Amino acid sequence: MPKRKIAVLLIDKHQLCGRVAALGIRVVARMQKNKEKFPKADPPMNKLATEVSKLIKLIAEADSKKTRALRNAQSEKVFRLLQQESRYVNNVANGDETLILLSGFYVSAEPKKHEAPEMVVILSIEKGKLPNTVKIKIMAMGRRTLY
Repeated sequence: MPKRKIAVLLIDKHQLCGRVAALGIRVVARMQKNKEKFPKADPPMNKLATEVSKLIKLIAEADSKKTRALRNAQSEKVFRLLQQESRYVNNVANGDETLILLSGFYVSAEPKKHEAPEMVVILSIEKGKLPNTVKIKIMAMGRRTLY
């Protein structure tokens, strides 16, 4: 059975601060609740909790360019701390899914094999409305919406 790891999600920049704060709150709460399973958290929980609370305050008052810049910088700091914490949890859990979930992090999905896509049949290529663009018409492939 393959070892499970923590899922590090790429987050849309517009939602970054809120999602980082939410994950930080979740990780701090769960790891403090399960101290005996994570005795030597790296970074320490009190440091992560302090930085997360700073981020939450900055999110609440981000109404000017200066405070948004401070919020973004704090979000990056918390994200780096969470990445560091995720490495610690991965080492402690050693692939144990329940232990990873107890830490507050999410578990990555098992890798799946995908079939090779079908060959696309190009019906025509036309000049686009804008300069240096083209419109490519292809044959529909069943009821798929993405190609």
